[in-house]
Amino acid sequence: MIFLKIIGIILLFIVIFFMVIILNNIKYKIELTYRQRKINYGVRMDLFLNIISIMAEGTNENVEIFVKILFFKKKLKTDFKQHRQDKIRIEGDMEDTSFHIVNTIEMISKYREYLGKFISIIKPKYVKIEGIYGFEDPYITGILSGFIGAISLLLPAHSIKLNPDFFNKIFNLEVKVEGKTRIILLIGITLKFLICNAYENIMTKLKAKFKKKSKMGKIKFKSSDEMKFD
Repeated sequence: MIFLKIIGIILLFIVIFFMVIILNNIKYKIELTYRQRKINYGVRMDLFLNIISIMAEGTNENVEIFVKILFFKKKLKTDFKQHRQDKIRIEGDMEDTSFHIVNTIEMISKYREYLGKFISIIKPKYVKIEGIYGFEDPYITGILSGFIGAISLLLPAHSIKLNPDFFNKIFNLEVKVEGKTRIILLIGITLKFLICNAYENIMTKLKAKFKKKSKMGKIKFKSSDEMKFD
């Protein structure tokens, strides 16, 4: 009985700990640069008045994760090193129009309501997005330019300075974002998005299936009428 009570107390403390984490405010800072086909990024999250910090630093080749509690810093063992093939694929995707810019824009436009809610939840106090971009097809560059202009309306004023280059194939990017949010709100919007997306996919498949059956029924009905006529 004593052993079970101890286990119960431990589980209770674990539940309380995670509840405090998801309900408490979390400060975050994200930095990312992409130049000369190389990605460098850093992510930092502070919890409990900066008592606990989680940090990640890396490139498109590897990443290192650290956990800091007060003055004690511990590096976590990770195995995120990318194979050379994956690295080439990432570089090619970022620089080539095969990155499906149009499809990505269409998808984001479809879920623009969730994007707006997500931005309002993460509450970025400071946003800096600067760079230059250009693709082989100037049409793609123009589409992306218009889309960036629309997205900039959701962010703090003068936070996006991305210049299009219609004559050269180039992609340089620098991103800095700081703010605070609550994990519980992120979990809520994510679950809502997944449920609604799954519902839309199911309804689309059902409509396609019903349409196919209806079409087959019309064909059979037409064939039977032709046989009677003969």
